Amino acid sequence: MKALRRQRALTHFSVRILDILIASILMVFFSPLIIVSFVVSIAKNKPLIEYYHGVDSVDRSLRLVKMNSSALPAIGYLFDVFKGTISFCGVGILAKNPVSSVQHINTRVKAGVFSLSALHRMSGLAAYEVGSLTALTIQQYSIKHYVLISLRSVFSQCLYRCSDLHCPDQFRLFGVKIDNVNLPEAVDWVCEDNCASNTRLSFFVNVHSLNICAANPAAKRVINAADRVFSDGSGVRLGARF
Repeated sequence: MKALRRQRALTHFSVRILDILIASILMVFFSPLIIVSFVVSIAKNKPLIEYYHGVDSVDRSLRLVKMNSSALPAIGYLFDVFKGTISFCGVGILAKNPVSSVQHINTRVKAGVFSLSALHRMSGLAAYEVGSLTALTIQQYSIKHYVLISLRSVFSQCLYRCSDLHCPDQFRLFGVKIDNVNLPEAVDWVCEDNCASNTRLSFFVNVHSLNICAANPAAKRVINAADRVFSDGSGVRLGARF
């Protein structure tokens, strides 16, 4: 038990050193933007930074920094990481109205700019709830977890970056019909009472399915004739965005 506590203490100490090192490097890298923001703030007679309150996925209150007049408002997170308010990787930072499943858990794992729950949400995965992903993060938290989740989050932000896209109810990807619905809508359709007792057909289409349809027109015709065709996997989501 003592060895486990010692290992966890070493992990949190190592994470803190990494946080300070990375935040310092990034603050130096973004120093021109910070200086420009400072000048603009003086010109507009506004403070350079403001504070706002947030909450993490274990129901802890957070006092976070927001940069004014900055081309990159997220630079404020660097100050929060440097001060130790949050880490680069940890449990999720939630929106102003947290989900009802949030519960208080006593843990030394800080809220993170990157988190497993945010990574799942960004890439369209819905297999786990925030509470389950938070518990998994606390259980598996290590330097390896810190590095892998941070790198995957940066990579995913490049792939799934937000943009204003046309969002039709149905679209075709390489000739395959896909119904553009979210998880609750798909579940409602599957579970709804069919009074006519007619058999309905649905498919879940992933990247492998699209490859099969490209080589087999008969398979494509069968899938397109289904009542509903749902996307399966972030590969289809990424293809649709492109």
